[in-house]
Amino acid sequence: GSVGNVMNGCNGDGTCQYVATGGYQSVSAIVNCCNDPDGNCAGAASNDGLIAADPTCKAGVNLADTLALIEEESESDTSPFTEKQLCYGKTAVENTVASLSKGHSTAAVRYGVNKAIDDLGCDDKSDSEICEILQL
Repeated sequence: GSVGNVMNGCNGDGTCQYVATGGYQSVSAIVNCCNDPDGNCAGAASNDGLIAADPTCKAGVNLADTLALIEEESESDTSPFTEKQLCYGKTAVENTVASLSKGHSTAAVRYGVNKAIDDLGCDDKSDSEICEILQL
């Protein structure tokens, strides 16, 4: 399995033991969550399992998925996004990930997500997977 970025997460004995250990299991990110000493995230096999174990993981997972999709879109010749939208949107998401990892307020994280939505022009692209994830 695989686990993406871990920032300010899994701080405690066994809190994230055996996360995504199977061959096809994957977790996008563990950011500012899974710090409960009871091992609440132990054995999570997927993003959904991780979020079910600790709902505060949702923002980090969604932002990691969004960054990956922005990278894919920037390499696509048929992207509905302009190069400028992708660049500004990526910067907004990266800044939001940094805010989240530093434990900034929910309002700061929400601001960053809204900035990414605006920068990407999501009002005109409601069928975009990137916009759908950001608006969860």
